[in-house]
Amino acid sequence: MPVAFERRFPATVADIEDLGEAKDVFVRDIDGRRVQFVMPAGSERPTWVAYDGEAYIGIVHVWQGGGQPVWRVQSTGESFRILDDAVRVLRRPSSWSEERARAVQWAESMLADSSLVVIGIETTDFEDPMTMQIAAVTVNGTVLLEEDIRFDSVDEPASAGLQGTVSARAATESTLAEVLPRLSLIFQGHTLVSYDSASGRRDLERGLSRHFGSSDAAASWLGQAWWEEAMQPYAVWRGLWSLKDQAYRTVLSHTPETATARCHSLVAKLREMT
Repeated sequence: MPVAFERRFPATVADIEDLGEAKDVFVRDIDGRRVQFVMPAGSERPTWVAYDGEAYIGIVHVWQGGGQPVWRVQSTGESFRILDDAVRVLRRPSSWSEERARAVQWAESMLADSSLVVIGIETTDFEDPMTMQIAAVTVNGTVLLEEDIRFDSVDEPASAGLQGTVSARAATESTLAEVLPRLSLIFQGHTLVSYDSASGRRDLERGLSRHFGSSDAAASWLGQAWWEEAMQPYAVWRGLWSLKDQAYRTVLSHTPETATARCHSLVAKLREMT
């Protein structure tokens, strides 16, 4: 196998200003292990053979296809803007096909569940949120709930501004006490799915504990629904294997900002998986 030069290469195709200047051999560290890329002699397009350490793992090439250029994995036909993700595909464990099939079955069971409600929860303070945006959407896209909630005590007025006037945002927010009856109808006896249910449930439990004055009461209230998390099944379905973490990479960045938009995005992900 050829010895690669000590040359870093752009992480994304967008970083390549002139593909004609692409190097024949380059090295890249991906998830803690060096990958060597060697362009075959006589190649008429930007194509590289990838070696993971000493082992051949596959071939990647830059494909433009009439749109923005992407890194394409030759063996699977999958395309990525980021070279690292193409390598993560080549590093998939042999068990991936079976694991992916189970993820597809899970998504199918979610979409077939007539009690399913997609939940989106957004907070501005990860430590102890005083406000929360919560949305509930059906798989058909019907918005059941879309509220900005402040976690004041039942008798506490909305937060006042510096001049003693109620802020415009606070004036449009609801207290948890006002939203709780509708929220109970949505939760009771339903299957709830969110992208990161552990985080959303934790934030909501804090607000409920403040409202009820008891963490046990909050936990009991949350127990009226069955919670499902989509982040891990979706990560398995995508199959981007992190050698460093020995796990499929989850996606937390570039997600929609509003809770309602997150719900619609998750419905689209479930349909994509099936």
